[in-house]
Amino acid sequence: MSTPSPSTESTETHESETGPIDEKEDMGFAWAIIRGSAIGIAFFIVVIFAMVWFLNARSDGTWDPAAIGVIALWTGIWAGLFLRGTVSVGLWAHKRHS
Repeated sequence: MSTPSPSTESTETHESETGPIDEKEDMGFAWAIIRGSAIGIAFFIVVIFAMVWFLNARSDGTWDPAAIGVIALWTGIWAGLFLRGTVSVGLWAHKRHS
């Protein structure tokens, strides 16, 4: 049997399909995550606080505003981080790849 000869293709460098990624791209991606998460967290804290406040007022209304704030804070952090953070990264990727 003969041994295969090395091809010239294996020695060439290949760039990814989207082109080279530089530090500017990395910073754009990081800022998309940070900005989207911050906006989402603030938005969801306000929305969840208003919803729980309304539901509390319609029921017996015995919850302390601090308790409602803790519920809104905890839910807003996770919902804003995952929902708005994911959306902003998707929008960043769409802008870069289209």
